Amino acid sequence: MAAFGGTAPFLATALVGGTGRPTSPAFLAVGAAVGAAVVTFAVLMSMRETYREELR
Repeated sequence: MAAFGGTAPFLATALVGGTGRPTSPAFLAVGAAVGAAVVTFAVLMSMRETYREELR
């Protein structure tokens, strides 16, 4: 986590400098959140349900 937090200002500065839009870091944050949601959904769908199974 520290690696991503430490690079955030650098990425934000590069995005604003490259695009000229001060809101471009927000698109990076939204993209990261959507990516995390997709990965979370895929992991949850790959897990099997154990609701009615007996405990060991």
